[in-house]
Amino acid sequence: MAKKNSKITAEELKEKLGLLTITSDIVTEHAFKDNKNNDIVTEIANEIQKIYDFELMPMLQETTVQRADAPEVLKHKKMVADFTGYAVKKKFGRIKAINLGMEIQKQPQSDFPERIILSFSNRTKIGFKSAAEYKETPDVIQIGIATAKLKKLTDNKNFVSCIDMFTIRETGKPLFKDDKYQMFLIELSKMPKTKDKLDKKYHALWDICKVLKTSHKDMERMIEMAAITNPTALKLSRELKKAVTSPEVVEWEERRLEALRERNMRIAKIKSLENELQKEQQARQKEQQAKDDIIAQMRQQMLDAGLTPIPLQPKETTKPAPQKTVFTPNKPKSTNKKTRSTER
Repeated sequence: MAKKNSKITAEELKEKLGLLTITSDIVTEHAFKDNKNNDIVTEIANEIQKIYDFELMPMLQETTVQRADAPEVLKHKKMVADFTGYAVKKKFGRIKAINLGMEIQKQPQSDFPERIILSFSNRTKIGFKSAAEYKETPDVIQIGIATAKLKKLTDNKNFVSCIDMFTIRETGKPLFKDDKYQMFLIELSKMPKTKDKLDKKYHALWDICKVLKTSHKDMERMIEMAAITNPTALKLSRELKKAVTSPEVVEWEERRLEALRERNMRIAKIKSLENELQKEQQARQKEQQAKDDIIAQMRQQMLDAGLTPIPLQPKETTKPAPQKTVFTPNKPKSTNKKTRSTER
């Protein structure tokens, strides 16, 4: 509900809250902050890995989501969320670390793949001690989710891509075994309208992605129409509802709308002043043109009558302001010549 002193009406606030999705910055933070819903993030990763027959990762022990009011978010505007997390697994009797990174890009960003590479490189060194053996470097799973299509993936018609980064070109064999480094890109705009024609291994991920891109106001109807059955997708939809009805998100959205309204009012005022100045300038030009036309008409009448018109005075032109010259005194010349001594 809107505050008493707020300039935003309850109807406006309700409408804007209805447009929020799970990828909206404040909703993402609310749903996953304080190490909440690690199972959702884990299952998203595993549903992707199932498609490519990779080994499933264990439950994430800890996740961190970037704050919506972090300086880098406010500065760049486009950055929505940055998940990081880690898990451990036993492999050949030894404990192995797995670092997970997930980037969600809501607005179009042409260099999103580069951003994913940068995020991936950060994950490769987290938790690795400089004195340790290099074989102890953690495994990495990097996921990028973009709402818009990526130009660099135009040839892939599928909505999910597995990026094979470390393949020996001459042999076509991978440099690392056992899926040590994994990178996936999801383009929500490439999703087919229904999952009927998709291979069944894509159905669970399709359900999850469908929920990711659907707004709160359309969620219930979408779940029914699209026959969403995946438990992780359904839990995601419930988290969206919790977030949208929470006081924290409501207050955030209200502040955002008020700031946006004030900004639009300032822009409208500036444009109004610019329009007034333009109209005044056009009026002066029109007035001057009318005077010039009258003078030209009178001169022509004098010429027709055999009279010699008075020569026109040249129009005054504004001279540019004289440039100020800064006086810099000359430095005294240094000399290394020895002064003559008065002593003999």
